[in-house]
Amino acid sequence: MPPVMEMIRIILATIIGLGLAIYTIWASLRNKASKYAFGGAVHALMGNDQYADIRYKKALEFDPMHFEALYYMARRHAGQREFSQSVSCYEKCLRQRPDDPNILFKLGAVFYDMNHIESAADLWKKFIEKSGNEPNIRMVKGLLEKIEKGEQEILSAPEFLNNFKWHEEGFGESRRIVIFLIVFAVEFFLLFTFLI
Repeated sequence: MPPVMEMIRIILATIIGLGLAIYTIWASLRNKASKYAFGGAVHALMGNDQYADIRYKKALEFDPMHFEALYYMARRHAGQREFSQSVSCYEKCLRQRPDDPNILFKLGAVFYDMNHIESAADLWKKFIEKSGNEPNIRMVKGLLEKIEKGEQEILSAPEFLNNFKWHEEGFGESRRIVIFLIVFAVEFFLLFTFLI
């Protein structure tokens, strides 16, 4: 086969393989809300918060109870100190996954920032029961001990903030994106090696 024809065959096969990989990923997302949420997660992973916000809000237009979109928006509202919106989003998430340790901790943190200490402590105690992450459990136990001692502004204390390391539990959107990208890379690699 002449070199030009071989090159055309490789290029066409590569395009078809890439198209197949992209289609497989896209089709695996259940609906429009999931597709927008996936786009939002990709932007959030890259640090493009403005575009992530747009995608997640669009996901919520298609499905007002979309878990990942609600979870993301809850975190964003909490970061902007829009506590009532954050609580609303986290509570919708909690109705869908009542034992999710991430939500239990983060909703507790929002309640703590709102000065609803008892609500925060209740959520953090439930978090300890449901969590499987030992560093997170130790941290939350430390917070509860400080609350019992009557310490104030625990979450904003410099010694807490300097040592704060949260380990997201479960299979979050970042891990899902990484798996999609790995599948895409493997598809491309296999296609490329078989064609050469």
